[in-house]
Amino acid sequence: MTSIHLPENMQTWVENSLNGKITRAEKPKAGASREAWLIDVETSSKPAELFLLRDKGGGEGSKKDAAVLKAIGRSSEIPVPHVVSYSEEMSAILLERVSGNSDYTDLAEGEQKESIANDLMRIAAELHAIAPKSLNIPHLTMPRDTDECITQHLETLRGALPALGEEIDPYFEFAIGWLDRNRPENSDRMALVHSDLGPDNFIFAGNRIAALLDWEVAHFGDPMEDLATIAIRDMATPFGDLKKRYAEYREYSTNGIDLETVAYYRILILTRNSLFITLGLKFPTPDFDVLEMLAYQAMLMRAGSLCLLEYEGLLDDHSACHIEALSAVNKEVLVEGIHSALDRAQPNESLSPYQSRQRFRIAGALNDLERKISLNPAWKATELDSINKLLGSTHQDLGEARSDLGAFATNAHQNRSRERDLMHCLNTRMKIIAEQRKNLMGVLYTATPQRLLDRNKGED
Repeated sequence: MTSIHLPENMQTWVENSLNGKITRAEKPKAGASREAWLIDVETSSKPAELFLLRDKGGGEGSKKDAAVLKAIGRSSEIPVPHVVSYSEEMSAILLERVSGNSDYTDLAEGEQKESIANDLMRIAAELHAIAPKSLNIPHLTMPRDTDECITQHLETLRGALPALGEEIDPYFEFAIGWLDRNRPENSDRMALVHSDLGPDNFIFAGNRIAALLDWEVAHFGDPMEDLATIAIRDMATPFGDLKKRYAEYREYSTNGIDLETVAYYRILILTRNSLFITLGLKFPTPDFDVLEMLAYQAMLMRAGSLCLLEYEGLLDDHSACHIEALSAVNKEVLVEGIHSALDRAQPNESLSPYQSRQRFRIAGALNDLERKISLNPAWKATELDSINKLLGSTHQDLGEARSDLGAFATNAHQNRSRERDLMHCLNTRMKIIAEQRKNLMGVLYTATPQRLLDRNKGED
């Protein structure tokens, strides 16, 4: 964290909002879509501790966040930060800073960690019990039922695909069609859905949650979606035994829980998130963290393929294991040179924590480049063999093979056996991508989804 000066117009806005004087402004690591500041203001009554968020690129995340927080604060006991002020001109929201910690994953395993997890499930059940009509959130519309929610999700996904052009991965073509064909039973259950619930998006104090954060993507929908996002966040930020978490939610909830629908939404959200990361990588903005997103893209797409197999009753020990390690050949001179330049660039002791993380990612990316150069022929052969076996083809060019696989993916559902063979083929591709990015992924390389459904292999 570094002390900085706020832009003059922002400083004026903050001081006018509190009728006081800023005494401190520190900027932690920025998020993916918003900048953040920790701000202290001296006022005539007492010092104010604040948290400021501003959208990057003039987005509307803070506007939506403010509207949801105000509505929840007026209508419920859900712990959320109080909105001090919102500026449409600066796309910024000023919040009272909530005392507590956000580093849940750093806690030692034990009673405190379990109590906090249990508290989140209690709060989630309370959130989902709020009557949607009691919440005045102008930018949100109310779907008729859960089927309309899914239709809206799928329309968003299909609308994003053309931007990828010829680079559409066969996984996306298949997954979107699968999601359309396998919609869960329609229901009229409807709630305000946070849509990114789980570790890293709450502050805790002691054994309880002090505040739920980041409501900019909240919407009215199926509450099972929130339980799915917890399962997805669990991969990178472990949240304990999910079956235990869901049992806790069931105890607190009047709606109960439908695990099959949760599993469906997990596939939908994994597909959505990885697709939008793929778009970000194709059209990166200056502040888009390409290295971090390459790691998350690999994790999410691999998880999506595994969850598809689980839903279909096809998941086995071989599905989840990584591609067998291959022997590397001599390093390329170019890669060795980049490693040396990186080592000379700046002494480790002078790096900030954020720079150290960036350095780690750069080193991981270079190691992955090295692995890709040395192992690429073997990986290509593995993927080509997998596609050729499925299609009954003799492709020698991987690009042509993937193109034919994409065409096959759109019609594979017409033959149930072939569809399942395709899912195994896509899973092989996702494992290869993860293997290629192993060093960049770090701990994410071993992050795989917990099983939600007890289905035997091949069960319909």
